[in-house]
Amino acid sequence: KMATTVDPKYVSAYFALGQLQLISLKKFDRAQASLRKVLDLDPNYEEGKARDLLANAFLKQGAAYHRQKNYKSAAAQYISATQIDPSSARTFYNLGLAYKQGREYSKAINALSTATDLNASYDKAYRALGDIYKATRKNSKAISAYSKAVQANPKDVRAYRNLAQVYSSNKQYAKTAATLKKAIAVKPGDSKLHTDLGFAYHSQKNYKKAIASYKKAIANGGKSESHYRLSVSYFEAKNY
Repeated sequence: KMATTVDPKYVSAYFALGQLQLISLKKFDRAQASLRKVLDLDPNYEEGKARDLLANAFLKQGAAYHRQKNYKSAAAQYISATQIDPSSARTFYNLGLAYKQGREYSKAINALSTATDLNASYDKAYRALGDIYKATRKNSKAISAYSKAVQANPKDVRAYRNLAQVYSSNKQYAKTAATLKKAIAVKPGDSKLHTDLGFAYHSQKNYKKAIASYKKAIANGGKSESHYRLSVSYFEAKNY
């Protein structure tokens, strides 16, 4: 740090200090100050690498606040990062999550939508959008978002599960079952998926398939819910 006190215009010293604070010391607020000084003295230093590092410092500090559940401060850091690098889908995704967890849903939707505009294959951003729409009972938008999530990542079991729940709440049980079967193809040992599939079949009065699904759930460790629903399907099927 001596070089910066001896000569304030010694840009390379501020740059090296900023790197040290960011990467090794993980003092993100101090790194921000050092890297801002670099940009004040020479905005094009090292072909703009200081800007990239400063954006990363904001992102890292935002993540630290995020882990502390200080969503307002996290969002402020992420916003600063987007102002430096408005092309980062990851930063807008993180911003959307901070708003989502802070229950600022309109802002979350805007940030997450920007993330998907920047990266049309951003499955996690689509799923997060689906979660917000599901929580706010905007089922048609939730279905659209979850559908894009599984299209981008056909192995996203959480998105399949949540999509199935929305279909079920709409009483679209055939689509519920079809969605759950895709999830089970990815994670065949998930007892909850088999239980949910059994309920979808039961709701269509297809008790034979419901019973088979509940038995698979139990075979994979399903507990009281699976046993209870199996007994109900047996009763409805008049299999006493």
